[in-house]
Amino acid sequence: IYNEGAFNNNVGGIIKSDRSSSFGIYNLLGTFNNGAIINVGGIANVGNYAIQNNALFNNNAGGDIKMDRVSTSGISLESSTFTNLGKVTIGEMLPISNLLTAISGTFSNNLGGILFGTGIIPASNFTNAGGTLSPGYSPGKMTFTTSSDFTNSTISMEAFSSGGIGGTNFDLMVITGTATLGVSTNLNLKFSYAIECNTTFDMITATSVSGTIPTGNISF
Repeated sequence: IYNEGAFNNNVGGIIKSDRSSSFGIYNLLGTFNNGAIINVGGIANVGNYAIQNNALFNNNAGGDIKMDRVSTSGISLESSTFTNLGKVTIGEMLPISNLLTAISGTFSNNLGGILFGTGIIPASNFTNAGGTLSPGYSPGKMTFTTSSDFTNSTISMEAFSSGGIGGTNFDLMVITGTATLGVSTNLNLKFSYAIECNTTFDMITATSVSGTIPTGNISF
């Protein structure tokens, strides 16, 4: 799909893209609005990127985008904005090292938006705007390349065994730089086993941490 105007995938719509050479969807000009299902690379390879975005891409409430079988990244940003108010899952069927790559542009994870993935996010091109981050599918590991501000986000983490390795036995977020937390940061924890006293997990690791998550913002 090569868009140079206005493209709307409305409620009830289903888009499937496979067997392309460079990308599943190329949004070059105009606006791409999605409010339904998009499945890129669900059956066969689609090349370098599931979505190459050079304009405005809106994954609206009710939008459900799944991306697999790409060689470079799920979404490529170039002088563009990708807004997410729905659900985006990258690399669930087969691992994708880079969830996002960017020359310039922004992925804005807005209120109601959920990003699932195991891989690398260029933090300077990612904006936490009230949405949810969920490493893995699960479990999994989400890595931010530079300092990241999580004061306006929800972090959803799961653990499947006592102790073990982050990204394998429990979800893990790694920030290369400062992780900024605050009164608007929410942490949702889910344990798939009976928790023992004094069990600890390093689910969020960073070079340094600024701020804290209020205990009232932590749910189980």
